[in-house]
Amino acid sequence: MATLDPEDYLAYVGYLPQEPLMMNLSIRENVLLGRPFSDADVLHALDCVHLADKVTSLQNGLDYRVGERGQLLSGGERQRLAIARALIARPRLLLLDEPSAGLDEQTEGWIFDALRQLASGTTIIAVTHRRGVISPHDYVLDLSCSASAKASRALEQFP
Repeated sequence: MATLDPEDYLAYVGYLPQEPLMMNLSIRENVLLGRPFSDADVLHALDCVHLADKVTSLQNGLDYRVGERGQLLSGGERQRLAIARALIARPRLLLLDEPSAGLDEQTEGWIFDALRQLASGTTIIAVTHRRGVISPHDYVLDLSCSASAKASRALEQFP
């Protein structure tokens, strides 16, 4: 990251906050946020989060307005839309803060499977309290109090 030109930083980093911002704009505009991607790119990102079928079934499709703060979408749909927003640029670093908040277990599994498939060339750092999303191939840093205490004791053993 230190080698990146600050002008290009946002092109390489994707971020998904725990409570993503939704504007009373179309689905397309909420995914793009002014970036120059095609409708095919938007639909691909929505497909990655299992939302493309829902969007294409809507009368206005990508032009469907989500309402103030996304109120016309379910919590899980808002979260998946925000994940699509983070994925569309195919970032090299993807930061996720509780990415599966508001999702049911099945959708959560689909999302994390899609993220792992996209991980070639992308480093994903996900903060989560849900242990069910962790695969045997993930690197895990447990920051809970008991884990921190164990780590501190282990570090004290080394000069």
